[in-house]
Amino acid sequence: MQDSAVHTMFICKAHPDHIEDVLHENLRDTEKVDPKISSDKYKVQFTLKTTDQGGIEQHSPILIKLHKVDDEHTAVEF
Repeated sequence: MQDSAVHTMFICKAHPDHIEDVLHENLRDTEKVDPKISSDKYKVQFTLKTTDQGGIEQHSPILIKLHKVDDEHTAVEF
């Protein structure tokens, strides 16, 4: 991950397993991306391909980490 990257975090009321499952399904079905999902941590890595108006393709590496805050809440960091 780049040192100059912007980091964002929010808290939601969902279990990390559920967030990870929904994220994987969306990336696979909608974005056609096969993310690398850590088996022992709540960490998802993938590269998102986009094309700008000039037709130039860009590849953006993305890392999403899920942190269980308590029994009901999860922090999502990307």
